[in-house]
Amino acid sequence: MEKSSKLFIAGHNGLAGSALVRKLREKGFDNLLLKPRSELDLTNQHAVEVFFAGETNEVTIPATWAGFFNPTASDQPRVA
Repeated sequence: MEKSSKLFIAGHNGLAGSALVRKLREKGFDNLLLKPRSELDLTNQHAVEVFFAGETNEVTIPATWAGFFNPTASDQPRVA
């Protein structure tokens, strides 16, 4: 992966995501695609599909629960 590669960091405002963004910037990665929840709700599949249809990122880094956990689904455990 080149330092100019376009990276989408899901969850960049969270604990792990913000640490990851800091470390990537320290290492010289400057083409980070960061979208707050107010701009992209990762629990909305249609919104995510529309977003990725219009983006040309090379790497997606999931640093969030939202992409893997649906707290409204009755068959999945809840996080307290």
